[in-house]
Amino acid sequence: MHKVLIVESDDHYKLFIPPWGKDRAKTIHPYQWCIQETCWKYPKTKNIYDALVHEFGDDISAGSFPPPPTTKSFQDIQNEFDDKIKKLEDENKLLKQSLLGYTEISNVLKDKDAEIENLRDILKNFELEEAGYKRQLQRARLIVKEYEKRIDELKNVPSDYSKIKLSEFLQHIAIKGMGGRDGYFERDVMSIPLDSMFCIEIAKKLHGCLTRITGVSGTLYEVIDSAKQQGFLVDEALDYVHVIRKQGNEVRHNDPDRRTYELRAMYSFVAAALLWPLMPEVD
Repeated sequence: MHKVLIVESDDHYKLFIPPWGKDRAKTIHPYQWCIQETCWKYPKTKNIYDALVHEFGDDISAGSFPPPPTTKSFQDIQNEFDDKIKKLEDENKLLKQSLLGYTEISNVLKDKDAEIENLRDILKNFELEEAGYKRQLQRARLIVKEYEKRIDELKNVPSDYSKIKLSEFLQHIAIKGMGGRDGYFERDVMSIPLDSMFCIEIAKKLHGCLTRITGVSGTLYEVIDSAKQQGFLVDEALDYVHVIRKQGNEVRHNDPDRRTYELRAMYSFVAAALLWPLMPEVD
């Protein structure tokens, strides 16, 4: 018994059947008899496939030829795209929500960074202030050391020098430390009596000198700051300037123990002796 065979090509189903089956082959439309291949040809469509299976399904093995590729309708394609678009929109919504959360976190981090930078600036200012205090302390120690050195020199002078006045001794030491007489120092500082009013008077004298140097009027603190900004006072000179300013303020405003007046006057005098050579000369 001849077997029924169905094969597929790119565009057709080919039915190979014995001659006695031609009537059955003609029940499926549209058909075409191919004399070259001695087979019946049918369009490769879903309807033809179903008709072939219905007519010859019992004569062929199951799955011996595949159905045609499913042709999607425009509506099916549109539905698929709609589903994909909705899925992408949902994913985009989630991404936007996540991004919003990241933006909030980023803003918090920026605020924290700003706080950290602010704390660093405060710390830097503290460090600068500490460095300034250390410099002032070092300068004060140098002044004390210089004073101690002068005291040691006093111990080694002839016995006649022990009878001189304290003011004369300090003036002698100051001139010696300057390497000779200084007309501006003698005029501005040595002309002031070394008594209980010395701290106030030397502060006034310093105020007047700095006012003439800078061309700026104001408080002593303001003209000191102006002199610093204009480059007339180096760091060492600033230390001596503030010694004189602070001692003048202390005696004028705070009424310290009068037993300390002589020491304060000596302290201010030594500071002035070290300061005047560092200042510009002014008439």
